[in-house]
Amino acid sequence: MIAFNNNCYYISTHYGLSRGSKVAKTHAVRLWITVLAVSLTALALELLGWDASSLIALLAVVLLTRFAWKLRERRVTIDLLMGFSLLVLYLEGMVFEATLVASLYAVAEIAEGLVEELARRRLTSLEELLPRSALVRRDGRVVEVSIGNVKPGDIVIVPHGGTVPVDSVLLSSYAVFDTSMVTGEHIPRRLERGSLVESGYVNMTGAAIELRAIRPAGESLLQLLVRETEEALARKTRIERLFERVIPAYIVLLFALYAAASITLGPDRGLVVILAGCPSAYIIASSYTYMLSISLLARRGIVVRGAQVLEKVPRVWAIVLDKTGTLTLGSLKVAKIVPGRRFDEKVVDIVAAAARASLHPASRAIAELSQEPLPVDYAREEPGRGVVAGVAGHHVVLGSRSFVEEYTGEKLPPSPCGSTTTVYAAVNGVYVAAFCLEEELDPSAVEVVEHLKNMGLRVLIASGDSHGPVRRVAEKLGVEFYAGFRPSDKTKLVEKLQARGPVMVVGDGVNDLPMLAAADVGAAVARIALVAKSADAVLLKGLVGLRDLFNVSLRFHTAIMSSLIVATILKLLALVVGIGGASLPVVLVIGDDGATLTAVVAATARLIRGR
Repeated sequence: MIAFNNNCYYISTHYGLSRGSKVAKTHAVRLWITVLAVSLTALALELLGWDASSLIALLAVVLLTRFAWKLRERRVTIDLLMGFSLLVLYLEGMVFEATLVASLYAVAEIAEGLVEELARRRLTSLEELLPRSALVRRDGRVVEVSIGNVKPGDIVIVPHGGTVPVDSVLLSSYAVFDTSMVTGEHIPRRLERGSLVESGYVNMTGAAIELRAIRPAGESLLQLLVRETEEALARKTRIERLFERVIPAYIVLLFALYAAASITLGPDRGLVVILAGCPSAYIIASSYTYMLSISLLARRGIVVRGAQVLEKVPRVWAIVLDKTGTLTLGSLKVAKIVPGRRFDEKVVDIVAAAARASLHPASRAIAELSQEPLPVDYAREEPGRGVVAGVAGHHVVLGSRSFVEEYTGEKLPPSPCGSTTTVYAAVNGVYVAAFCLEEELDPSAVEVVEHLKNMGLRVLIASGDSHGPVRRVAEKLGVEFYAGFRPSDKTKLVEKLQARGPVMVVGDGVNDLPMLAAADVGAAVARIALVAKSADAVLLKGLVGLRDLFNVSLRFHTAIMSSLIVATILKLLALVVGIGGASLPVVLVIGDDGATLTAVVAATARLIRGR
């Protein structure tokens, strides 16, 4: 299969960009800068009345040689069209026109290289924010090692203001982080011992903290997603794939039309067909639109794996959302406190202090009710049951109903919280309160879901949780729901919806993998590398990224179509005026480079508008 190379813009057919291909791109840009310099020199000589035809012949040979070299690699390039045009102009003695053709062609190639560089700059800046070395405790000493030498299990020391080098687990009792580089959230985030800490978090605790590395630097989620976006930039749009298939036949057709026009109207009119028919405007505008879309999404913390994702999203008619970790934050909050037999304002402070001794999500939610620095004399956690602690001289028991009953010796009332999580508390042997906890809804969930519904999309929740919690979230969002679903049930639901059209699934856990795989577009709101790697899109900043993904995808589709229409109109205009006798520079400016520039401007306007 012969692959089409978009001008000098080499797109690797392998998954991702190799180092060699990046070097090849750098060399190609240098080549086109040289071509431009030679072209401008020839133009200057021509204007001074000196003979510059030898330079034009040299450029024609360079382009034709480059075409032949790429053909050996089974790639057909439109260097053939430009090289042939220069050769004909040289033979016809039209040196001035030839210098313009070569100059504008080189400018277009250089501009395309700059577009790709700009699209990658955002990703490069992310990588540069990660430290190149880390402080690691080894053999009782703290040593500095390169980030590549940090191994899972290493104890990593991060000073105040330092950036976490690899995905880790927090060993210090607590820490405060600036997570904005990873999540986009600028409010400092407090994490307790045992919490996952991602590479890219900045330590704002006020002191050094200790972490245990859980994966090498190259496998950290942030670096994984940076690589994924770079690889996405290397993939082709549908327009590029189409030209890849038809370009050999298209070039043959252009030469046939050139021959017919040359015989009937003359060689210079024959060149009109080649210059106006050159497909570079379509391909450059298509690849430019795609790269700009990828760059816009990356700035919003969204990684997509290829143009096919942007092409599919506008056709989606239904979205299936997981609940926990997708619509909710995966954490609990205290919805209400039901007083017990003895309750006063100090009870919350005492119970919250005891709750800080536990890493259980329910305990963390209760601990956040008060920041009163009460002394904890002793604490013992019984996993799955509760906590026993001594706080400022008080004996505190916190946990399940049966657990607290064991310590109080009294029969506690049934849960006053309905189907939500209930935590009972007793102080000095007396039942003092029941804490009703519910999952914390993502602050952006209501707005995002409403936006999707206004777009005419059908939004559903499919969750493995029990009916009550799922129903409460669905009622807040005004969507239909399915509760108690196993992974296989979710997959069947997706397949049923696909009978009508493409379906998107948004999930965050390993249990969502079958559903993500079955969907036409799978999006992950995930901090788990396996889930992130399995999805078509990753929403680093949470559910709010779903709105941006749809908006940019729709603008991408519109931008592609508008740029192709504009380019086609200009090429037809160039063909008409060229056959009618207009000069070749006019044809070139309108039909090739003019069409390319106008198409790119049209695409940019569509994509940037409303961002």
